[in-house]
Order: sequence, then structure tokens, then C-alpha cells
Amino acid sequence: MSTINAQAILKGELGAWLEEKKAARETADAQFWPRIRLTIIAVAAAFALLVVFPVDEDLAPILLFCLGGAGWAWANSAGNSLAEEVKTQINNAIASKLAISFDPQPAPGPELQTAYQFGLIPAYSKSHFEDRWSGTYKGQAFSLYEADLYIRSENGKSWVPVFAGCILSTTTARDVRSATVIAPHDEGERLFGLVSDRDELLVGQTRLLRTQLVDAKFSNMFSLWTSDPVEAHYLVDPMRSQQLVALAECFKADEMRAAYIDGEMIVALNWKDSRRLDRFETGSLVPEADEELIQRTLDQLHSFFDLIERFS
Repeated sequence: MSTINAQAILKGELGAWLEEKKAARETADAQFWPRIRLTIIAVAAAFALLVVFPVDEDLAPILLFCLGGAGWAWANSAGNSLAEEVKTQINNAIASKLAISFDPQPAPGPELQTAYQFGLIPAYSKSHFEDRWSGTYKGQAFSLYEADLYIRSENGKSWVPVFAGCILSTTTARDVRSATVIAPHDEGERLFGLVSDRDELLVGQTRLLRTQLVDAKFSNMFSLWTSDPVEAHYLVDPMRSQQLVALAECFKADEMRAAYIDGEMIVALNWKDSRRLDRFETGSLVPEADEELIQRTLDQLHSFFDLIERFS
């Protein structure tokens, strides 16, 4: 698969379609900020009223939050459906050009449960998934999609995000039958739900031992546990280690965890502040941003393809 740039995607039918939608996008974008300003004024006025006419201290922030949320929804309603339509058209064009598939509303596969079992993602009670890319590259089946995971707040009145990122998975050309896990080295809890500050982990019936990484730079950033140290040194050699870091940097992720389990590689990229801007968001109301957003998505996909190629 040759490297394709944004200009190649924007040619032909997609470019003509975007040109048709240009005026509607600009109109919707122009309506957004006036609505935001009105929302800010409304929230400020409500806050002043609550100062003059106090209500229950637990109720006041809820009222302000609901008012602000309603205003935000109202501001976005001017162009939400149009932005989603633009994103779907652009991503379908990217998928067609790369000969892969795009699903805006996917269901996760078994890789999600494996990621949870091996501590790549935290426990959650609510989830949302979107924008799944899948197909075959260099003979290996792959998938990547956005994942947002939540738990209930302590008072049970709201949902708290615990993971906002991407789940990437691919088969490997080598017949890997061991289990190897990589997690950040500089955190107390390096693997979600697992005690990872010991020299040994037990995941179900799988016993994992802490193993020294070959790449000194990578070992300063990550720790590794494996059921087969010899195979782990093959899987996490310096070239593949560097490609994992490059993948996380390309996605601008705050955290990266990875696992090699029975012939499959799974990578969980997490944004601590729940940002969505770096996760395939090609659906903008600003026509001038199309080329930049498309190129960013292409760069992210190609970074993943480069990692897959290391295992081919």
C-alpha cells in the first residue's frame, strides 16, 4: 500500500461534494460562536441569581452544569449533523483509497476483553465506540477504533471518563503463543486493575515475569512482563520499540500500553483529558481545515501500518 496524501483524497467526487457543502458549512460555523456567547451570558446570569437567591449547595452546581450543557448542545446543533456527514464522506473516501473499511458506529471485538484482562484499559460500566478502520495490511488483519469508557461517579449522579482513546489490534506473521505486556514505567499503577510494581504478575492462569528490555531508552519509559522472555525480546526489539513510541507520538496520546497475546498485538492509546481532536475527527465545519485534518488521519493510519509491517 503506497503512501497517499490528503490532496489525492480531495480529488474527484469528494472534492466536488465538499465544494457543494461549503456554503452550508460556513453558515453553520458562523452560528456556533454567537450561541456560545449567549450560553456564557445565561450561565453568568444564573450564577448571579443563585448568589442573590441561594438554593441547596449541592443543587446549585448541578443547575449551572445542566444550563451550560444545554447551551453547548444548542450551539453544536447548528452543525452537528452536517459535521458528521462531512466526516463520514471524507473517511469513506480515505477507506476507499486505502482499500480498507470504515464503520462510524462499530461494535468492539474480542480484543477489547483481552485488553481489559491484561490491564491495558480500566474497568468500566458504560462505553461508546466509533470510527472503526479495519482490513488487511501485509497479510495481517487489523482494526482500530475510538473508545470512550466511563464509570459512575461516587454520588451516582454522573458518568466519569476513565479512558478516552483508541484500541488498535493486528495479527502477527509470527506464530506467537506467549503473553507479553508493556506499560508505562513511571507510574505507580502501570496496568489497570493489576498490581504491577512486583516482579511477577498472574493474569488468570498466565504467569508473567518482569523482563529487562533490550532498548535502554525504551526501558526508561516502559516496563515489560512476559511468559516467554526469549520471544519477548524478539517482539519488543529496538526497531519495534521505536515504532510503538512513534505510533503514540503520531496520535499525540498521553499513555500507551500494549500486549502480544497468542498471535495478536493490541495497543491502547489513552488521552488523559478526554480530548477528541486527534482521533479521526475529519468532520469540521471549516472547509479550510479539510486538508490538514485528512492528512493527520492519514499519518495516523500509516503510522499503524508501519508498526504492522515490522511484524510481517
